Amino acid sequence: MSKVMEDYISIFKDIHFHLRKMGRLISGISFSEKDDKVELYGLVSLNLCKQQTEAIYLLLEKKLYPSVLMLVRNIFESFFDFQWILRAETKEEKIERANQLEGKSFNDIEKELNVMKEDSQSSDPIWKSEMYQDKEEFLELLKTHYPELVIDIDGKKKFKEPKEHSFENRLNRMERLKFYSIYRFTSAFVHPSPLIRDVVLLREGSDKTPLQILEPHLYEILDYCLFLIYGIANNLIKVLDSRIDSKKEDINKILTGIFMRIKNSNAGLLINGAI
Repeated sequence: MSKVMEDYISIFKDIHFHLRKMGRLISGISFSEKDDKVELYGLVSLNLCKQQTEAIYLLLEKKLYPSVLMLVRNIFESFFDFQWILRAETKEEKIERANQLEGKSFNDIEKELNVMKEDSQSSDPIWKSEMYQDKEEFLELLKTHYPELVIDIDGKKKFKEPKEHSFENRLNRMERLKFYSIYRFTSAFVHPSPLIRDVVLLREGSDKTPLQILEPHLYEILDYCLFLIYGIANNLIKVLDSRIDSKKEDINKILTGIFMRIKNSNAGLLINGAI
């Protein structure tokens, strides 16, 4: 394994350690599901990011680079979706954006269930009602349990979703120009493609390793990922603000530690560049 890759494994391990410490400090804070929706969204994002950070260094150790890029893709989405929420002007608008994002996944499932239901009522159905009925009942239960995720349209309760349906449309102009191309590059590893073929099924006679094939792009993507991990943590701490007064000094030390660890690595070059 190259010295550069060993350094990336080390820094992701260190960042994961810092995120665990931060999580323990925040864990004692109580939240209201209704009034602290944005805080809870950020807290869940940070916890997912912590798990993904650990998974990234474990996958790097095993040289499973395509799987690493799939996780990086998730971190990109977590950071910029949280950014989209925080760009709303009022607290109420921020809460509504969080509700829309949380409702979107269920909205997508419900749309597919409606397609299945429509098919089951056709003359030559593929689906039978008993094959999706339990999922339909589960969604109805969720609507009752999480009414803030539901909107009434023509007398029917449906899950909310953002008007900006796609991840791309939730980016502002600067985000779109600076980061979307990096995000899209990770898409080459979600489905079979010539690039992923050359990485996981090295062509006969090739003298390159998977890392050598990816090297020009992988390091850059990992650098951006590190800053986005810091960004998720930093945004959450800004949102919590007065809620962490008694722990602010300790939390700020952790944040500073994360930032300096990134700044003093290869990723620090981005400070004077794209970021």
